Amino acid sequence: MRHASLPFDWVLSEFRPIYNLFSQDFKNFLTSKDKLTSKGVHAVNEYGIEFRHHLKNHETYDDFDEVKNKYDRRCQRLLDIMHSNKRVLFIRRGGMSENQALELDTLWQDKFSVDYHIAVVDKRPISWSLPRFTTAFVPEGTDWRGDDESWDQFFQAIKKATTK
Repeated sequence: MRHASLPFDWVLSEFRPIYNLFSQDFKNFLTSKDKLTSKGVHAVNEYGIEFRHHLKNHETYDDFDEVKNKYDRRCQRLLDIMHSNKRVLFIRRGGMSENQALELDTLWQDKFSVDYHIAVVDKRPISWSLPRFTTAFVPEGTDWRGDDESWDQFFQAIKKATTK
């Protein structure tokens, strides 16, 4: 099903790093081992992006060059998509306020030519009446996946909002 990976796949971040990366064309996403910090057993870049599945050895980062090359490709792939005539669905799980959503929307309108829709799902009830956005409340389940029925409703809402 997956055709390619992008830079936000399987990482954790707050809103501001995402906004800053888009506004700066992903410059310095990963620059050197020396700029990484540790959060428990996970590496964190200078933007505050936490790598959950890469850069495992936080003492030596032996795989840094390989991971850096992988993320350089992912960042460029995403920028290419954002400057294309494709339709994009950006899904964000939590960590975005309505004001931040407007901020990201304004940035994307000014900077990119892509036809996009942003879906925000949160474990707390949210409801925004913003064009190009779908919001949903998906309560926490027994693990990160949450409640199946809520996810089904969320994806049906996205389908309805993005069908032209």
